[in-house]
Amino acid sequence: PLPGLAPTAPQVGVSPDGRQVAFVAIGRSNIRQLWIRMIDAGVPRPIERTDGADSWPFWSPDGRVVVFAANGFLMKLDVTAGTVERFIRLPEAAPPVPFVTGSWSSDGNILFSIGGPAGLYRVPASGGSPVAITTLNGPRGDHYHSWPQLLDGGRFLFFIRTNDPTTNGVYMSTLAAPEGTLVVSSAQWTRSSRSRGRQV
Repeated sequence: PLPGLAPTAPQVGVSPDGRQVAFVAIGRSNIRQLWIRMIDAGVPRPIERTDGADSWPFWSPDGRVVVFAANGFLMKLDVTAGTVERFIRLPEAAPPVPFVTGSWSSDGNILFSIGGPAGLYRVPASGGSPVAITTLNGPRGDHYHSWPQLLDGGRFLFFIRTNDPTTNGVYMSTLAAPEGTLVVSSAQWTRSSRSRGRQV
């Protein structure tokens, strides 16, 4: 088991090769930190200089770096060397307790969410200033955008939260035209789940 995880929505990220898990948890010192565990090893290890970590960690495509948020910054952990560095400051629109999820593509793009009434941001993996890549759609009733997942060819999936089950769901978009097309809604997922239940 992983120690100190929140009972709901644990902040966990699995490495691309599936051999390691990065997670945010509260240790014996009662401080939130980033931890790393090898899947085939029984003891996770807390990472020094990650006090205040509070996000869903995500990995570089080669599995060498973990990105996480702490104290108003996106941070980078070099898993092999054990070094931690500030990557970028979170955008000013980030709330006091940000909701940071993200994804790192093989072509050097990072997409991330900040929580609150905001869309997704894009920043080069080499560093720079983050730029808003999606914006909330007022008529649709967007509350926030989160959980980006970058795919090949500049495409990405992300989640849009609305109060309408027919528009609340997963969307497909591209970096060149990031408006988004609905892939599956909460209403569709609910109907599908009920249908599977009847077949059991």
